[in-house]
Amino acid sequence: MSLVEHSLFYSQQLPYGSLTQSLTPGITFGLMANHLLKSSNYPSNSGPPPPPNPFGAGAYQGGMAGGAYNNYGYSAYNVNQYPQAGGYQQYGYGGSGAVAGFTAPAYSGPTAGYAPQSQPPPPSMQYQNMQNQMANMGMMQMQQRLISQMQLVSDDEDYEEEERRMRRRQRRRRRMQDDDEAYEQDLEEEKRLMEERAQKAEEKARKLQEKLENNEELKAQLRMKFIDELMRRQEVSGTFEETQGTVVPCITYEEDDPVTIWFATDREEGTMDIVGEPWDGQYDAEFLRNGMKGLGTNEQMIIDVVASRSCSQRYATKKEYKTLYGRDLIKDLKSELSGDFKSSILACYESPARYDAWCVKKAIYGAGTDELTLIEILMTRTNAQIREMTDEYNKITYANQRDPESSLEQDLIDDTSGDFKKLLVSAAQGNRRLIPRQKLEDSVEEVLHNGQWTGLFRINFEKLCNMSRCKQYAEELYKAGEDKLGTDEETFIRIFASQDYYTLRVVWDEYVKLTQRDILNSVERETSGDFKHGLCAIAQNIKCRPMYFAERLYKSMKGLGTDDTTLIRVVVSRSEIDMIQIKACFLEKYKQTLWNFIKDDTSGDYRKILLGIAGRN
Repeated sequence: MSLVEHSLFYSQQLPYGSLTQSLTPGITFGLMANHLLKSSNYPSNSGPPPPPNPFGAGAYQGGMAGGAYNNYGYSAYNVNQYPQAGGYQQYGYGGSGAVAGFTAPAYSGPTAGYAPQSQPPPPSMQYQNMQNQMANMGMMQMQQRLISQMQLVSDDEDYEEEERRMRRRQRRRRRMQDDDEAYEQDLEEEKRLMEERAQKAEEKARKLQEKLENNEELKAQLRMKFIDELMRRQEVSGTFEETQGTVVPCITYEEDDPVTIWFATDREEGTMDIVGEPWDGQYDAEFLRNGMKGLGTNEQMIIDVVASRSCSQRYATKKEYKTLYGRDLIKDLKSELSGDFKSSILACYESPARYDAWCVKKAIYGAGTDELTLIEILMTRTNAQIREMTDEYNKITYANQRDPESSLEQDLIDDTSGDFKKLLVSAAQGNRRLIPRQKLEDSVEEVLHNGQWTGLFRINFEKLCNMSRCKQYAEELYKAGEDKLGTDEETFIRIFASQDYYTLRVVWDEYVKLTQRDILNSVERETSGDFKHGLCAIAQNIKCRPMYFAERLYKSMKGLGTDDTTLIRVVVSRSEIDMIQIKACFLEKYKQTLWNFIKDDTSGDYRKILLGIAGRN
């Protein structure tokens, strides 16, 4: 369990209104990756303004340079902005620092005691209290990261050592799959460490407030950085909310890392001590080769590496494997593994965009059409992700076509029909509207505490959207459905597929006021078939994307049998984006952790790899 997960765990014991007050500063903000405070090497691609491409033309932006993922370019799937973390320099793993809320738990330190107490997101965003909690915490974490970047606070503690301890705890939990007693002991230790840091966080808050008082220039700088970061976040995520994945890069080899242990004890060519060395794809490649050569396969060695390395690191390992042995890692994995376990491992070695493209191709070219997979991918990916996935789709499907840009669209037209076809084609454009910068600037306000600026800003959501236009859209939806005989499907497509997240949230609020029905209820009543499923997916994704995927995971495992294809796809594709939020939503809705659900519904090495990727709550 990460520290962010801890804060969510504690938040479930509290009324929502008292969440931020009750959690600050001791629980939520005392130990949130404070190493960011002193890091002058904070990755250039992690903060405002929107990043250039430091990974070379055609590199999946997961921490490698110069041709990572062959020619995959800056990747929109890298929502959480991996740092250039320590490792083999050829692949860009040479810097230091971490991205708040992802490569390490998000820092939310000095001004935590002054968190806004009554700033809920738009009402329709209140899909459940969990969404409010995650959104508010994420907004504050983002601002604390900016404060640390500007070096407005300092800390003398050993941040690197704290990061190492954190990663050791994460690895222990992966191995504690059936040891609840050891897990509880580890949890208590983490609570103790959090409480120790609480008092220091409160003192920093007071010092920061003194520094910011009556400094208009500094206030303006911080405000612009906050807006820059919000715009970057909207570009890659569609919303201003922060998310966290469960799979993060390995920065350095720790003493309890399975690769470290193997090099120190079992390496036939001679033991080596690699403790403290930056991550290196050659070490992982040698470890994997040892697990597959000779008679039989050591599946646990494969699981240890795949579940604890980021997608970009897996790619680097694949390239090093071929360099060291002249063998293709993917071919070796295919020959050594089988069943759903093999499918899971191979999925982890694809770039996110290419994996989505293969899933869409299979949904179209397989026996019949897998409409639910098309809906899941096309209705939930961001504009940039859809465009990147479309490029990959066209490469693997229409490599020799004269006009490959239209290949996905043409396949959708040929394979589907009616209003559902129109909805898919609309979504495949990757052209949903975003909040303009000027509108965002007009909506950002200061957060005051006892009449003093706290160093934090908030978004006034009422200013963010054109309220009169939102009311008009609500009326148009009412007239297109509930207020007439039959349904005007074109109006539903026009509004659902084009407007930004925050406008649609307000539209659906106004729709409730007008009709006394939730938009999902009206869609269920007024439409049918795959078109209905597509509109419902858009509505659920706009309201709370993690909740949508929590429901997809639940449906893949409930009842007799398991939809393994969907289970693998969701776990792998969301593992580096928002799996922590998905797990929190899963627990909130189904009163059982995703960990236990997977554990009860799968078996063997297949279960181990899924649990290793998803992690405990």
